[in-house]
Amino acid sequence: MDNYYNNYNNISNLLLSLDSYIIKDALENAYVIKTLITYDIDIIIKIFKNYIQQYSDINLSQIDKFTNIVSIIIDNQIFYIYCYNYSLSRYYYNSTECYFDCNLIYIKYNSNYFIFNHYSILYNEIYYRRINRKFCYLVDNFQNILFLLIRNTKISTTLKNYYISKINYAQKLILNGWIMDEYYLRDKSWTINYWINYVTKLSVIKLKNNIKNKIENKCIFCNIKFNNSDIIFNINNLYIHHKCIINKLYS
Repeated sequence: MDNYYNNYNNISNLLLSLDSYIIKDALENAYVIKTLITYDIDIIIKIFKNYIQQYSDINLSQIDKFTNIVSIIIDNQIFYIYCYNYSLSRYYYNSTECYFDCNLIYIKYNSNYFIFNHYSILYNEIYYRRINRKFCYLVDNFQNILFLLIRNTKISTTLKNYYISKINYAQKLILNGWIMDEYYLRDKSWTINYWINYVTKLSVIKLKNNIKNKIENKCIFCNIKFNNSDIIFNINNLYIHHKCIINKLYS
């Protein structure tokens, strides 16, 4: 394990020394490093080969004009470095992960910081929320989703994919033991959680004490009662099976 940490830190420090940003995703794989690079990928490869000791192989895979994956084998461990050759603001506007507060932490040389201070959230807030596996959505752009679905309004493929990508990313966090709450947008939020957490931790999710509103225990689309292990989407105090809202969007 010491070899792993030494190798991971060596790769990260080299990237940071080249004025790169390290992306600290909440769901990051231990052997994956995501980075926004400011130098050409050929220079990154050259630096790796010159300064990483005991590597046995380094390979480059080009995904598109702006994205490359570098695989490095060190001590029989394979590290994958996802190199994005574009700005922080462009990454923000093109990344699903950046719409959730748990993914606002980046590392620059000698510092942690948030994406160009776009949101009024402090580093310590996100740090402790990540430790406690709490997260929320940051942009008020879901308010029309139920209106569109209930009225069976035709939705463009682009908008469908937008909704689905955000909902399914949140589901991945839920499956990994996180709780989604209304921390930033409050009453304008949407959340997705196991039904048991809505039943037993609603005050935690809504950040309110003494909630007296009765929760409807049936899906508004299929009218089937929720089981504790069901993953449920909620917006405006309306509760829907995850699979129902995804099926509606795909239909």
